[in-house]
Amino acid sequence: SFILGKPTLEKERVKEIIGITNAAMPDIGKTTRASNDHYKCLYLIQNPNWQGEGVVVDTRGDKALFMIPEVGMMTQIKFKTLPERDEKVLLKVSSVDLVERLVNFKPA
Repeated sequence: SFILGKPTLEKERVKEIIGITNAAMPDIGKTTRASNDHYKCLYLIQNPNWQGEGVVVDTRGDKALFMIPEVGMMTQIKFKTLPERDEKVLLKVSSVDLVERLVNFKPA
């Protein structure tokens, strides 16, 4: 409007619009994450022989937390002998729950 020489919005109206937008942002982020997780699960269902590298980022008790960069996921796997932090382990899918958007992995 400014470029065309037309009146611009009042300061209060701009603040109102910003407030409405900011209020919606958490829901937008949640929906985006759910959509991304859905399509990751769908991809892994359609590629049941998928294998990828997981990197150990933490260990607690008898479990190792892995980051799986290729699919942008994290998983926790129970081990008898824990791998070391930063160790790379080849992983494969053991189960996928599309409704809950959950994937379980195990060493390949």
